[in-house]
Amino acid sequence: MFEAIRNIKTLDDIRVEKARLRYEALLAEKNLNESLHAVERMSTFFSSFKRVVSVFQQSYHMFLRMTSFFSRVFSGFKKKEKEDETEEKVVY
Repeated sequence: MFEAIRNIKTLDDIRVEKARLRYEALLAEKNLNESLHAVERMSTFFSSFKRVVSVFQQSYHMFLRMTSFFSRVFSGFKKKEKEDETEEKVVY
């Protein structure tokens, strides 16, 4: 980098160096934008995947809650077993 500055002797050398630096800056900006777009695409994919997994988990937990609720509600309607009638009745 400093070697290019040492080789400047005329105004044309300054113009060439200035153009080279602009070109390098544009390349660096292009590479940075490509990297950021790649990260954005990946984060969008992963966040979408994460949302889908979250929806499946929530629906699974809701299903479990509903089944446990209905099992508790309908378990109360079972016929009660009759007590043993074989016991002897006591007469006074």
